[in-house]
Amino acid sequence: MSILYVNQIKRAIETIYKGIIDLSDYDGKKQDEKKDAFLTRALCAYSIQSLTGAEPIDIVKCITDGFDDNGIDAIYYKEEANTLFLVQSKWNHTGTKSPELGAVDKFITGITDIISFRFEKFNKKIKEMQNDLEEILCKKGLKIKVLLAYTGPQLSKHVKDKIESFLETQNSSNELFYFENINQGKLLMFLHKGLNENVDLDGVILSEWGKKETPHLAYSGFVDGMQIANWWSDHGVNLFSRNIRMLLADSDINEEIKETILKEPDMFWYYNNGITMICESIGKRVANGSERNYGMFDCKNISIINGAQTVGTIGKYAESTGLDKAQKKLEKINVQLRIISTSSSEFKQEEILIDRITKSNNRQNKIENRDFVSLDINQKTIKNELSLLKINYYVMRSEEIVIDEKSFDLVESTRSLSNALNITASTLVHREPSKIWSDINHDRYKSLFSKSAIYIWNIVQCQRIIDNVLKEVKGNCKGEDKAIISYGEDFISCLMFNKIKTRVSNNIIGIDEVFNGIDIKNYILEVRDLLKNEIKRIGKGVPTVFKNYTDCENMHDKLVEM
Repeated sequence: MSILYVNQIKRAIETIYKGIIDLSDYDGKKQDEKKDAFLTRALCAYSIQSLTGAEPIDIVKCITDGFDDNGIDAIYYKEEANTLFLVQSKWNHTGTKSPELGAVDKFITGITDIISFRFEKFNKKIKEMQNDLEEILCKKGLKIKVLLAYTGPQLSKHVKDKIESFLETQNSSNELFYFENINQGKLLMFLHKGLNENVDLDGVILSEWGKKETPHLAYSGFVDGMQIANWWSDHGVNLFSRNIRMLLADSDINEEIKETILKEPDMFWYYNNGITMICESIGKRVANGSERNYGMFDCKNISIINGAQTVGTIGKYAESTGLDKAQKKLEKINVQLRIISTSSSEFKQEEILIDRITKSNNRQNKIENRDFVSLDINQKTIKNELSLLKINYYVMRSEEIVIDEKSFDLVESTRSLSNALNITASTLVHREPSKIWSDINHDRYKSLFSKSAIYIWNIVQCQRIIDNVLKEVKGNCKGEDKAIISYGEDFISCLMFNKIKTRVSNNIIGIDEVFNGIDIKNYILEVRDLLKNEIKRIGKGVPTVFKNYTDCENMHDKLVEM
């Protein structure tokens, strides 16, 4: 049966990708070789398409398969999810084989080279991505999804062990890498569901439901978590076909949703903004009496246009736990649901209506942890004191923020103060700054901002001087040297603050005087070279080391006396 399934996959990807995949590097080669190259690249693209919903014409631009690809067949970045996809694909005509260990080992080595900025080892396609990749790899909160796409039924034990060992090493400090096993079964699931299939949800049960008839028919009420988990199980990301954000990668919001499921399912409704669903039509099933405690609705061609994180997190929780085990928690969850019908005899421009509803529901600003900092009276005091010195300090998020020689914001002050405090705070601000702002009563926050306004401004100015030199050094570095400066900028800043912070006072000072007698550039270069040896000794990837508290503390203790 494997050959039958492989042929189904083959027909599907040929239909989508025929004529749009670059095969110019196979000109003059045998037809069979060219065909195999097409299938390998199409399989690679289809895997990305299935997971992200991206357009095929955009995905094919990210295919890197070819000579000197070092096992990496595609590199795709999904900006709204802050997720980088690194893909290896293996086409096997019989559909019976696992990818070979040697090929997977090469893939893992290639990934390690990518995150270490060793681009000189790659082909022209990947080298052309270098500038963008260096910027992406240094983004806060980045997730890297490692995809292995193949037509066989499962991975061999040796390949599984290799991948698990890699993930364990790289994720020793926090979850940075995620593995997606795109085998024959997963590919068939993608085919059967279809990327743009119409999704009908029949028998949606709403409790305490209400109805709005004009100008467009709509119902609202509560659904329990089990219904949502079943929607996800049956339809996956197809539930979000019109959602402009789709489902984001694991994030602080997703973690908070999951924490509520596990610890406070009864409070879910109070903490959650709910779900908005549009559909072609809504049919209410006839029930005895006129009670509105419960109603059952049939919804045709639906799309969840707001609440994708809620649905996806509930669905993934049930998926990983098992529906039976998750049932007890999920039945306690109530989620607000709005269902809006977009069909109307009086409204001929249905697509315009759909777009307007979708955009309006997604325009609402997300409340981030940093927004809660504006409630801290101490921040208001800092802001007021600085304003007397004609210095603008922006605490709240705003499009009007201007950063210049007399202005800075909460993000800059948090990073600068963390690097000046100690290596633990510096590591935290590097890996998850939003955690600092999540609780203004916690010591990790108070220890930063229980300082005078002038001291904070002095520290920010010192950080700017350090950053300017780091930027200069980074511009003259390549490969692993550049990776160490890029990922280690906060670590290096922390070391520099150890040398100068006794010179920083609560008074207005000449910042240049703080660095008197210190050759910042030479110091950074010395630290970089020592860090290279330390990272080699530790045996982990460069980004992983600088997110690990223990590794950073040990390296800091060795280098602090320089």
